[in-house]
Amino acid sequence: MEICVKFLKYLTGDSNQRTLEEIGLFTVKRGIEDMYMDNPNMKRIEESLSYTHYIPLMDNWKEIDYILHEEIIKALLGEKPSYEAIEDAKIKIDNLNK
Repeated sequence: MEICVKFLKYLTGDSNQRTLEEIGLFTVKRGIEDMYMDNPNMKRIEESLSYTHYIPLMDNWKEIDYILHEEIIKALLGEKPSYEAIEDAKIKIDNLNK
């Protein structure tokens, strides 16, 4: 186990993480100061990541996502008040999980 820990520390060391950056890969380690300063393409991608949305790891996420979008659209089109759309989405999602 000790060897595994040493190996992982080696892999995630700053110099190895910089090597990953040099070949165009994102690193697993955050907080290395000015990591992408000299690479404008990587810097732009890094900045755009704050606008991304991660898809939750749930078996029925597609169904939940569909329900949410359906109810949001109804609220935006004025077909129902927003509080009702939220409550309807909650009920439909709860029924999925039964």
